[in-house]
Amino acid sequence: MLRRLRIKSVVALLAVACCVLVFLCTDFGSSRQPRSPSARRLHIVRITSEDRGRCLSGCPDHKPISVHTRGYAARVKIESVTLPPEWSSSPEDEQRLQLRKSRVKEVCHRHGLDIAGPNNSINAWEFLINKKFNLVWCSVFKAASSTWFYNFNILAGYSENFLLRSKETPITLARQKYARPTTMELENFMNQTQRPLSFLIARHPLHRLVSAYRDKLLSGKRYYSRLARDIVSTYPSLGEHPTTDSTLGNSAAPRWYGSPSSSLARARLARKLVVPTFPQLVQYLIDSNARGEVLDEHWTPISQFCTPCLFEFDVIAKMETLDEDSNYVIFKSGIEKYIKPKRINRNRNAPTGEVADSFLCQLSTEMMKKLIEIYRVDMELFGYEYEHYLNCTKDHIRLERIYR
Repeated sequence: MLRRLRIKSVVALLAVACCVLVFLCTDFGSSRQPRSPSARRLHIVRITSEDRGRCLSGCPDHKPISVHTRGYAARVKIESVTLPPEWSSSPEDEQRLQLRKSRVKEVCHRHGLDIAGPNNSINAWEFLINKKFNLVWCSVFKAASSTWFYNFNILAGYSENFLLRSKETPITLARQKYARPTTMELENFMNQTQRPLSFLIARHPLHRLVSAYRDKLLSGKRYYSRLARDIVSTYPSLGEHPTTDSTLGNSAAPRWYGSPSSSLARARLARKLVVPTFPQLVQYLIDSNARGEVLDEHWTPISQFCTPCLFEFDVIAKMETLDEDSNYVIFKSGIEKYIKPKRINRNRNAPTGEVADSFLCQLSTEMMKKLIEIYRVDMELFGYEYEHYLNCTKDHIRLERIYR
């Protein structure tokens, strides 16, 4: 009898020990996982039929929701903005905005883009509708989008403290509150008795492309790593980072660009990231467009992304007059009492003319002409010039020096 009791006691102790061991292993593994370098970003997959149709060449069949390990305030540059105590639009404001609307209408009509059809319909998918404040925005990426996602998230009920601490991206948070509308839902909302205020923010398309390149590829964002590898392997002849080419004069890239001694380059090497040159990205963009592929949202032309030829915006803001235009939208919609505006990444990825030139002028004249053709409608719609960039291409500058 005593022997049986001893055996039962040993078995019970072994069972308890196994349970404790399993618990400790599970807890230890889960607690260590976030500290692993490979777990710095998580990807939560949501697959929809629209996502499959919108995915750029070479990317997976879904759009990931990025969850960062640091809060939003630690990842971006944030400046507080003080709104004027009183504001009313001036005749100059009204005239400026009316001229922009008239220009868009005229260019759309000239190109026949104001006629809806099977292959030309409103891209309602990219609009955000705030029903409480009767406000509609088409979120052009790399055109003050971080700032206005913040504003729309505040209007949706998120607290400022939550937004600044959140590890999720602003667009992820926004889409949890603002469902992507159908064309019919958008049209019905715009046709109500009290017309909503709708707006978009335009930017020089070539500057917008440079900003996207610097933010998404040159900085080594992991979500774009597969695309980066595909671009580099497809266009190896365009792969040299020109840092000190004296033949380019002032159009040469900034010294930190690809320089082995730079902290940016060392960080890329440490993470074993492949970073395409700007000419490689442009050639990829040209070829993708020629094949009729859907372009990434950060460099899709605004004429296709927000379809302003089919949807009449009340306000067409521009980066060049962003403060004035933002005040117009804020006070006309009555949201000045509910938001504490911030400038987010206003200068971090907003290249000056000189910085934009340092990338754009690396291109050959042939590449520049093809790139301009992709964005020609955008430039006409929003009044941006491109002659300067045809005159600064590397082969154009070399010819000028030969014949001087």
